Amino acid sequence: MAKYCERCGSQLKRGKCPICDEGIYTSSNERRFSFNKRDILWFIVLALILGTSIICSESSPFHEDIQIFVWSNFNSKQKVMTKVDRRTYKEAAYSLQKTGDSVELVLPAGNYTVGKDIPEGVYKVTNLSGFGPLSIRDDANMITIFTSMIMEGETSDYFSSYLEDVRLYQGAQVTVSTDKMKFESENARNDLMGKRHKNTLTQEYTVSSPVMIGEMIPEGTYDIIAVEGEGHVSSENYDYGIQEGVSFNDDYYSLREFRNVQLKKYTKLTVDEGLTIKLIPSEYSIGEEE
Repeated sequence: MAKYCERCGSQLKRGKCPICDEGIYTSSNERRFSFNKRDILWFIVLALILGTSIICSESSPFHEDIQIFVWSNFNSKQKVMTKVDRRTYKEAAYSLQKTGDSVELVLPAGNYTVGKDIPEGVYKVTNLSGFGPLSIRDDANMITIFTSMIMEGETSDYFSSYLEDVRLYQGAQVTVSTDKMKFESENARNDLMGKRHKNTLTQEYTVSSPVMIGEMIPEGTYDIIAVEGEGHVSSENYDYGIQEGVSFNDDYYSLREFRNVQLKKYTKLTVDEGLTIKLIPSEYSIGEEE
């Protein structure tokens, strides 16, 4: 009787290998078609992965049902997202002043800066038209907010038309990606508001294909307006840039106009085929002096 394991060479104990934990096979054919528990486990795991990928693929008849299930069970917070989670502000460098001015601002789609366009304060933000997100980026206070909202007066199982406890600190970038949103505060700091530089650009440009800023179009701050077709417009810069779907036709999910886009030299502005936009110099410069 063999004393050593034919698979790993270890000395047998009571006829079994202490490493492989199994009996010695009597022939090479038996070894070829035998599986241990680990082999079977890996086979089951791979089968589950393969089966899941097939079922979840877009061509699967179960694709839509799975999406609805996942959205309903793993995005439940989105159903009642009417107030910002306080943990969002845990890294803020200071607390906002409790008293201040009462303000109400209605802002169209575009990029804005707290302390220049919007006074610092705590706000209730209401979406008045269209569908899309309110985005807030505040690197100094490590605050990031991105919440999609439906239009005021509509109902949804997943989205709200307003968001409360939106704390805006000096220097934060606010991006409105719907037709217009209303900002209301009772403790706004108008006393901290600064002035923008007047935009020195005057020429308008029509664009219907990707362009490199600085070649034919000078860098600066522009309002982007769709004049024909529909599609996506994007700039390579994230700060005060644009990543939006725009349309010349009335579209609940797209914008006709987006204001205050900072186009920087040597960066590309991408425009989808079939879409034509116009670049109109904004009233004030935005981005560089922030």
